[in-house]
Amino acid sequence: DTWGHLFKAQFLYREILNGNYYPQFMADWYNGCQPFRYWAPLPYYLLALINHFTKNIFVAGNYYIFFCALLGGTSCLLLARRIGLWPALMLGIIWLIWPDNVQIALSEGNLPRVLATAFLPFLMYTFMETVRTQKNIWPFLFTLIIIHIVILCHAMIGAVYIIGLLMFGFLWWLFGGCSFTGLIHSIIAMVLGVISSAWWLLPSLKGGLTSMGNNAAGGVRYVLPSISFNPFFRFTNKEEFYWGISLLVVTLISVTLWKKKTAWGKSLIIVGLFLILLTFPVFSWLHQLLPLNQILWPLRFSTFASLAL
Repeated sequence: DTWGHLFKAQFLYREILNGNYYPQFMADWYNGCQPFRYWAPLPYYLLALINHFTKNIFVAGNYYIFFCALLGGTSCLLLARRIGLWPALMLGIIWLIWPDNVQIALSEGNLPRVLATAFLPFLMYTFMETVRTQKNIWPFLFTLIIIHIVILCHAMIGAVYIIGLLMFGFLWWLFGGCSFTGLIHSIIAMVLGVISSAWWLLPSLKGGLTSMGNNAAGGVRYVLPSISFNPFFRFTNKEEFYWGISLLVVTLISVTLWKKKTAWGKSLIIVGLFLILLTFPVFSWLHQLLPLNQILWPLRFSTFASLAL
């Protein structure tokens, strides 16, 4: 998909040079289309900006991936307040080379999702701070802004993050780790983030995947655990989805040390395990109970599940 995304960014750059800052029609894509009605616009504007300096859209794409990797990795350091400096530093390094993140960027070539992925550690931190304190307005504002940005990067991933955070926050409250007021405070921040993006989001919801049935939408895929946790299978098919055998090891250790985990730690483990189960064919019925399941593909939850665990 990389070349398709770069093509749209190059088109946008040329339109901007001609004084058209938000083009409504692109004649060269199939029989013509509205380029930024169903494709969230922010990643293409960032690529166009980088292209202004590189004068080469392919080089711009390389810098774009580097910027996203740097943003995601360094954002993990914000979690040092919760897990300690060295664990946060290790998390940032692992985030750069995590199989799913690398696959999204270099195999799938889903450049909009790459930028949305880069904001997840930052969003996790601001969400937890929003739940923890209601006196400081900054975490609330940053949660709102990041939700807005993620939706303008990839609407489906924005929905995935919101669902994941809602499950996490609810369990955190059930375990007695946060107040109900704090939970509502964080939900309001996310709702306002969605509302602020409505100028683009609402038109994008008319037509496209949201109007299609499950068979027409495609993309809904489940992967056997014997494949997604099998490091040897990757040598036969490098593009196959892979959770990472290390994730299985970390999960086993976390469950073993369950009693020593904090309330938020236990909540993240449960959410992560639930999202992993959604990707297995045997639990396809559970995924199909979700609203908008034709666009909330189970494998889209992989980034949130990986960070949670």
